[in-house]
Amino acid sequence: MCQATTLYKPLTPSQLAAVIASGWKRFTPDYRDQVYFYPKLHRDYAEQVARLWNARQYSAGYVAIFDIATDFIQRYEIQTIAYENHKEYRIPVTDLERLNWHILGKIDVIAAYHLEPEADGLVSLPMEYGSFG
Repeated sequence: MCQATTLYKPLTPSQLAAVIASGWKRFTPDYRDQVYFYPKLHRDYAEQVARLWNARQYSAGYVAIFDIATDFIQRYEIQTIAYENHKEYRIPVTDLERLNWHILGKIDVIAAYHLEPEADGLVSLPMEYGSFG
């Protein structure tokens, strides 16, 4: 049996729509000229990006969780951004299709945030693991 590594990916509403359209099985580039795909190693880092960046810029942010074959993901560089728990893989977007083939099971959403202009802040949407995919 293949060993799995669990990763997290902050998503915008359009990125979530692309994951749903794929049957919860694949990621697409975040934007047209994207060079790297950055899945996070820690849930709290992905939640921070979804909450503080995606929700503020796109009115909503989500956190996807997925398992990937460990022997595949080990070949890529891990970088740390500012803090010890801010670790992410740096995967060339040209390898994204190969990454999709190594996803074990389905992608799921484990956190959602949306901007509430009337409340002048962010609201965390209650979620149960497995409630989306």
